[in-house]
Amino acid sequence: MHQIKANKIISGLIYLIVFLFIIVKSAQAVDVVNGDKIVAVVNDMVITQSEVQDYVNFAYVQLAARLEEKKLNEEISRVAKDALVRLVEDKLILQEALKQGIKIEEKFIDDRLSDMKEGFKSEEDFQKTLQTQHISIGDLKKSIRDQELMRAIVDKEIKSKIYVSPQEITTFYNEHPEEFNLNEGRLVSFLFCDNQKEAESILAQIKQGKDFAIFFQSDNSRERNKEIRKGKLEPDAEKQLFAVPVGAISPAVKINNKYYIFKVLKILPQEKLSLTQAQDSAYVSIFDEKMTQELTDWLDKLKDKAYIVIK
Repeated sequence: MHQIKANKIISGLIYLIVFLFIIVKSAQAVDVVNGDKIVAVVNDMVITQSEVQDYVNFAYVQLAARLEEKKLNEEISRVAKDALVRLVEDKLILQEALKQGIKIEEKFIDDRLSDMKEGFKSEEDFQKTLQTQHISIGDLKKSIRDQELMRAIVDKEIKSKIYVSPQEITTFYNEHPEEFNLNEGRLVSFLFCDNQKEAESILAQIKQGKDFAIFFQSDNSRERNKEIRKGKLEPDAEKQLFAVPVGAISPAVKINNKYYIFKVLKILPQEKLSLTQAQDSAYVSIFDEKMTQELTDWLDKLKDKAYIVIK
């Protein structure tokens, strides 16, 4: 009798253990999709661990063509730190875009992809970057499409509704005088090249007597005239440029993975912009501030209505 009772207890314990095992396994299964850990749920969309990494990798591809290695690594570290929070917000914005039936034409995506490729030295360099970041062209086009869907809905719901009045511009100008004080600067004409070897070759020819303007038509070099004020360049680049006397040519200066050759045309003194001169800059500052606040408020409303779980 005692033996039968003991057997029932043991059987009950076995059933309980099996039941608990099934429950635990079921809970674990909910946290995994095709072997990929789910790190967040946003309404009817999940965010997986690999999607977070893809987000960082996509940012790398976008930034690699225009940032030097040190700045690139700093920016990617910042992106990685905030990736999950940004992805949750992106899902909310993307869901709103899809809900409203916004479409992005394939040609527009292809054009964006072409623009992105142009930032790289060659097609080979572009493909190598994709390979190192484990991103396919299909993945890249999907990310571009999602970006443009989000941009379109934000433009529709927020950007198109922002208004900056002339009075706001005047008030901003009077209340922020420090923003319209220009540092000493240089008016320059410049070329930029994709690599140092090409820049050094141009410099060597200029030293031999060739006119700086001859190189403006080069396929790999372009000429611009620009005001450059102190504080706008990296310290090393600024030091090199501001050491060049009027009429002289600078050495090759590396800025964001390009090599620049400057010809200094004029020294620009410190000055304060008039209201007329400053109105475009003031408009942008006010618009950006309003845009940031409106976007934050809009996202907060979407979050209030959403089902969000971060695991």
